Amino acid sequence: MVEAATLLERVAEATGQVREKTLSEEALEHVRSALLEVDAEIDRLCRVNGVASSNDIEEKYMRGSLDEEDSWRVFFRLSHLEELREALEKLAEEPLLNRKSAYRLICRIAEKEYPDIVVGTSFDYEKAKVFLKDGSFLEVWLYRSESLMEKYAFHWDKTSVDGKVFRHDNMPHVKWERVETFPKHFHQGAEWSVVESLIPENPTSAAKYFLSFARSLLRS
Repeated sequence: MVEAATLLERVAEATGQVREKTLSEEALEHVRSALLEVDAEIDRLCRVNGVASSNDIEEKYMRGSLDEEDSWRVFFRLSHLEELREALEKLAEEPLLNRKSAYRLICRIAEKEYPDIVVGTSFDYEKAKVFLKDGSFLEVWLYRSESLMEKYAFHWDKTSVDGKVFRHDNMPHVKWERVETFPKHFHQGAEWSVVESLIPENPTSAAKYFLSFARSLLRS
């Protein structure tokens, strides 16, 4: 079980507190590793206790749908872990100015957090690729290193499985001006079927959002 204090000590030692504005690659690896551990523990606690977050526990208290006796410790632990995750995300977010570094982290997240659907990953200067158990694959395409999410595409190619494609991107094609989130939009199963996109604006958060979507479809 992950311990917040231990993780904080590890990250503080690796980063030298706030030694430099840009962390070294070694320090970033400590931050990213700690972030994966925190995410995994938050996910475990939520699944075991049937909640979505510490705020969800509070809301269930107010509705009387959750007993305080068995959950108050979970509330505090979740809230502490959520706070730690926010701090780690801030540390990890700024150095993702390098596209290849972002692709590397996305592949690690896919392998460590989605082993039930992921069979392999690869990345190069252009894109990251995630291979799924059903024979399909996801691709992540980010923009120039100084502005990764200015243009992006998170693409799930299922054409060899069932002929479908799913893609979040923000290419400003005039055909999709009617979409409320334009230029952001989502190709829902086909290139011509387009709806609004709610994908996050951070590369790693967006990757997890899309991987979770893929997991939900593969499990259905």
